[in-house]
Amino acid sequence: SALRIKNPPLTDYSIYERLAELYLRREAWKDAKKVYLRQCELKPTANSWLGAGIACFRLKEYEQCEDALTQANILDNLNSRIWGYLTLLSINFDKRLVQASQCFSQALKLNLEDNELLCEIGREFDKLQDYNRSETCYRIALKGEPENGEIYWSLGNCLLYEQKKEECLKALDKAIEYIEGVSHKRTIAMIVVNVLENLGRKAETVAYKKYIDS
Repeated sequence: SALRIKNPPLTDYSIYERLAELYLRREAWKDAKKVYLRQCELKPTANSWLGAGIACFRLKEYEQCEDALTQANILDNLNSRIWGYLTLLSINFDKRLVQASQCFSQALKLNLEDNELLCEIGREFDKLQDYNRSETCYRIALKGEPENGEIYWSLGNCLLYEQKKEECLKALDKAIEYIEGVSHKRTIAMIVVNVLENLGRKAETVAYKKYIDS
């Protein structure tokens, strides 16, 4: 369905820009969508259409999301975040996996550095069991956040599915080091112990008992 613009009669573009960003940060998707679309009416930019696309994506309004992201891409086809959200859309909207792969390649080519977006794309590739691409997402994200335990955990799980067990163990060790919360450390330690036992390295599991027993 076509995108429709309805919002109070403000004319100051900068007000819309700040308000839209605020709504997006607060996850007020419907309000963000309205304001971004009004912003697009006043002064269409790649960023305003991207914002509208993000809001529509969160609302699962995938056809409208596609309209908005297409407009954003027309205005700036070198924006890595637009290609990143096109990747998410392609996966979630009728499982357009070939298109998702192409959009993802373009996002990487343009050096996508939005860690939150990278991890979300990684989780979607995990669901598709495309662990090579999800591994790529997590490794790039870790360049920006080298002490993020949750990303190391995601990477470790991904490597485990890829049967890269030595790399998996290294990632999970980092996850235990950086992640907060006793229960999280316990869960990761249990995974490590299971991997070590499957490798016939039971003696090494002793070091992880303190996390499991805590």
